[in-house]
This record gives sequence, C-alpha cells and structure tokens, in this order.
Amino acid sequence: MTDFLGGMEMAFQEYKAVKDSRPAKVGAEALLKAMLWTFGLLAGVFVLAALLLTYTPMPEHLIPFIVIVASLLSVAVGGMMAARVAKSRGWLRGILVGVLYSLVLFLLSSVTFGAKMSSYFLIMTLLHLLAGAAGGIFGINMSDKRKR
Repeated sequence: MTDFLGGMEMAFQEYKAVKDSRPAKVGAEALLKAMLWTFGLLAGVFVLAALLLTYTPMPEHLIPFIVIVASLLSVAVGGMMAARVAKSRGWLRGILVGVLYSLVLFLLSSVTFGAKMSSYFLIMTLLHLLAGAAGGIFGINMSDKRKR
C-alpha cells in the first residue's frame, strides 16, 4: 500500500513540475495580437466596402449591414487568434476579445462623437461576445487538429 501511495505522490510531483514549468500562453501580448488582427481585418473589409461602394452600383443602404457583418467577423477572427495562442478556454479568450473590442469602440465613439450607452450598443456588445466566443471555440479546435 505504501508503494502505491509513494508512486502516486511521485506522479503528482512530476505533474506539478511539468505544469509549473510551462510558460503562460495567454496574457496581454496574446490579447494585443488578437486585437490587432481584429482591427486590421475590420480596416481591410471597410476599404474593400468603400471601393465597392465607389466603383460599383452597390446601394448605400447596405452600409449598416456591412458594418455589422464586418464587425462580427473581425471579432470572431480575433477570438480565434487568441484561442490558438492560448490552447485552452478558447471561449473565454474570445469573450475577452469581444469585451475589449466593444470597450475600445465605445471609448472612441464617446470621445469623438459624445456617444452614450444605448440599447443598440448593448445588443452589439452581446453579439461581439458571442462572435468572440464562437471564434475562440473554432480556434481551439483548429489548434488541436494542427497538432495531429
């Protein structure tokens, strides 16, 4: 019986040593990279949309739809990137990207245009959280398949 307990103790100590020796994969740097991906993709989609609106007969009433889809897609990609770096809890990393994205947009719009909290902002924040979580889940699944 003592051999069994001694073996369990040794296995636990080895597990703890390996667990403690792994560097933390998610921190401010990973979230910063995810946010750069998010805003970079958003800028690219906006430039493409501007070109399409300028040089094609695309109607301008599609602008709000384009903004919403581009925003959600960008947050999902940012959540995916954060989760791929983290390799665990992708949904949480994605939600953090959604929160940061919404916070940055709210601060910029408040400072620039004097915008205030509204039901539209709260709905968009909820959608950003869901898109980030979905992107995070997808990112975790992508990173698992790439290791095989």
